[in-house]
Amino acid sequence: MDKEKFYKTVCTLVEDYFTSFRKKPNYLLINSQFDLNNCIDHEDLKHVVNHRFKGMMIVRTNDISTDKLVVY
Repeated sequence: MDKEKFYKTVCTLVEDYFTSFRKKPNYLLINSQFDLNNCIDHEDLKHVVNHRFKGMMIVRTNDISTDKLVVY
């Protein structure tokens, strides 16, 4: 997954969650083998965090397949 697809996917998940539950999700669940360094640029993250990911904790788990992302 490239950076653009990663950001678009997470933003879509956050917006869908907010629409459904009227609150921002607390967690971004990813597979423990997922390499975030390929998808998150630390300079980009500084800008995106303030808008989309603020307050979200990234949780690594084997329960999520490697090509999926889940917000909770």
